[in-house]
Amino acid sequence: MAETIPGSTSVHPDSVTGNPSFDYAAGQPNLFRMMKAKQTLHADYGLEPGFEKFKENLTCIGIGLLEKLSIGFERDFARMTGVFYRELKAAGEQFSTNPLRTIGKGTARTERGVTRTEYITCLTDVKVRGRSEGVIAGSHFLLDYQDDEPDRLDDELEWDPAIFAVTGKDVWIVPARNNESPIGVTQAFSLLGAHTDFFGHWICEYLPKLMIAFNSGLLPVGTTILIDSHMPPSHKESLVHLLGGQFEILEIPPFREAKVQRLWRAPGIVFTPLHEKRNEKFSFDSTATPAERFRPVLQSMRTRMDSALKAVPPTGKRVFFARKEFRHRKLVNASQLEECAKQRDFTIIYPEDHTFLEQANFARSADVVLATEGSAIFLACFMKPGGKLIILCHPLVEYLTGYNAMFSPLGIDTCVMVGPINKVKDSTPQDSDYFIDPQLFVESLEAEMGAT
Repeated sequence: MAETIPGSTSVHPDSVTGNPSFDYAAGQPNLFRMMKAKQTLHADYGLEPGFEKFKENLTCIGIGLLEKLSIGFERDFARMTGVFYRELKAAGEQFSTNPLRTIGKGTARTERGVTRTEYITCLTDVKVRGRSEGVIAGSHFLLDYQDDEPDRLDDELEWDPAIFAVTGKDVWIVPARNNESPIGVTQAFSLLGAHTDFFGHWICEYLPKLMIAFNSGLLPVGTTILIDSHMPPSHKESLVHLLGGQFEILEIPPFREAKVQRLWRAPGIVFTPLHEKRNEKFSFDSTATPAERFRPVLQSMRTRMDSALKAVPPTGKRVFFARKEFRHRKLVNASQLEECAKQRDFTIIYPEDHTFLEQANFARSADVVLATEGSAIFLACFMKPGGKLIILCHPLVEYLTGYNAMFSPLGIDTCVMVGPINKVKDSTPQDSDYFIDPQLFVESLEAEMGAT
């Protein structure tokens, strides 16, 4: 992986990184490949020599030296130095979530966690970067950490494009993109981050931060909302509908730096690592989902979307959110099951082929939603109370308990139908391909529909 950088002799002007090996899509860097390259170069050559090799043919890296910053906890920093800080809900409340009802044999389990502090704050004279999760405040690189969260798992912080390497409690920050002065912003709320190109993260990680700020009544109207450019169009569209014309949106290109005089922030409801290692230290309890914290956030999202959805004619009562074949976590006999579903009046939908409003309307109109496990499941937050969501997955379903925490409080009956793994993905078993027996599928589907 790393050899593709020093071996390159020309810069590609149409590439977001300057090297197509590290592009995920047009305008979108492949942060996973960049992370692996940084880790390999750091291990093989050391800090500064490894960085020199990393930036040789990457136009997204500025000329200059690495800068060492200490890792800061955003909540703690805001309490001490923020121009404004208001705690909205306390940390430390224990909660548990029952596993999803499972059709077939799976590894479902109860999830137990502890709530985070919910707050809204304003930091002054800080810097942020496109696709980066952190806030640069003086000598600190602030992350959304609270209490013992960093110790619960091993997190690969090099996933963040601003970070080249981690040494102890310090991070080494790459220079901002060449020949571009920071974008100046007077007052903003940041939705920038290292996961914003993933629909599931957008719905359950980033938009809830904005809903917390809205629900507090403390975010000044007219505040600029910072988002990453080149996200999938449906992400920006969802934000436009939620904002209702009260806030300006400013897109920040990947790796570009913005200097913000007054930056408003709210934390994630769930602790979300940058890229956790699924080793013996990891537990899904570390990232558990508190139902009572999500309920008001999702209700606010539904309310804000109502006016837009009311203007769209309803669609079918049965919908199947399918997953395209090239994606990981593949249902290997998907076409066979889709045909079975069609025969039972399901409309087959590939969500990425539709606008966000169309996606949300498919879910809102349906009494029964079938969905192969993936980010489209988060569209269920727009389903009507009393609706039924049936997820198709492999047997490793312990990580799906969070869906129960999100959807049950909305009155949505959620279950998972499992089938055997077809091809194991060793590094991330939860992304393995799987197969669902057609007879089990038909019998279970008809039983579930009969119960509605």
